Amino acid sequence: MRSVLLSRQTSVYGRSIYLAAREAGLPFDAVLLEFPAEWRLSKRIRHHLRSGSFLRAAGSFLRRGGRAIAIRLGVARRVEPTGEQRLVGGEATLNLEELCRRDGVPCPKVAHLNSPEAVAALQSLDPDVIVLGGTRILRAPILEVPRIGALNAHAGILPTYRGMNVIEWAIHAGDPVGITVHFVDTGVDTGDIVLRKEVPLEAGDVIQTVRDRAHLIQADALAEVVGCLSRGEALEREPQARSDGRQFYRMSPEERAETEARLRKRLEASAPTSAARS
Repeated sequence: MRSVLLSRQTSVYGRSIYLAAREAGLPFDAVLLEFPAEWRLSKRIRHHLRSGSFLRAAGSFLRRGGRAIAIRLGVARRVEPTGEQRLVGGEATLNLEELCRRDGVPCPKVAHLNSPEAVAALQSLDPDVIVLGGTRILRAPILEVPRIGALNAHAGILPTYRGMNVIEWAIHAGDPVGITVHFVDTGVDTGDIVLRKEVPLEAGDVIQTVRDRAHLIQADALAEVVGCLSRGEALEREPQARSDGRQFYRMSPEERAETEARLRKRLEASAPTSAARS
């Protein structure tokens, strides 16, 4: 079975999925990377002119496009992403593209994963399954390429928690926190469910540490499902009705602060008392 990871060059989450699959003895046959051509000044200017800001266009190019060129020329260093760290020895300094090149895994790059160029590149890789590693929402032409389908690990328990910041919203509501592996359709988090896993809360947690732990559990869960497919095992697919669950949106700073406070109270309430410890 041929599996292909879709991600971005500097995605820490995508790197975690890549390493989890490799550690499970299921290395990807290829990785298709979205790598926008940030040095194309005319494209950036057109984008910002539509929003009415020429100064923003120039600033964006100098800040992002100029830095991309400087990195390629070797006169600037890449700032490594922060977040969850599934790292093995010197791999801490390697981004996803560098890992692929070191391991001899093909990693073609496209400017946009929904472009005809990306569809053609994916077709040439001939995947049975694709795995989403922190991509944008993908459209039907690219989702239809793999023979089996596209897999995603959603940082929330489906179908109850769809959309954005759902780990935070689950904490806010006092609900269990978890992740869901599902097949991807053209809806948002509405494809068939194949696996759920709970994300434990630990003493001293803040929202970011819970999110980081969830991302590593997502990576392992995706490797588990890909392993089942590679062994020819039938997956139990739980269809979702579009009317199930609720679509959540980005939390405001005030709601996030309130959620941090609720998380602290939740952990304090679950901590063993000194009497129980003795």
